[in-house]
Amino acid sequence: MAINIDGKIYRSEFKIKFGQEFPQEKKNREMRIGGFGYVNIYIISLGKPRWEKDLTVRIPVRFYITDIIRPEKEHERRRQVKKSRLKLLNGFK
Repeated sequence: MAINIDGKIYRSEFKIKFGQEFPQEKKNREMRIGGFGYVNIYIISLGKPRWEKDLTVRIPVRFYITDIIRPEKEHERRRQVKKSRLKLLNGFK
């Protein structure tokens, strides 16, 4: 079991081209997700695959993010906004 970093379960549809590795349930996988960057995900479950005309397969996937390997600048900005910038002041005289 892996540790979920943000407490959310994500749902997406992976597009697998001919010759690419097929995702497996209950396995880790490294990939790029827009808005986060390169992340390590843990696949919870796979749905029913659908064949496309151009020799690709679309698979519904439920997963959660276990680690952000190389974050995008947009994700870093959002993370900094959430930080509190309060400072402790010395007593008033």
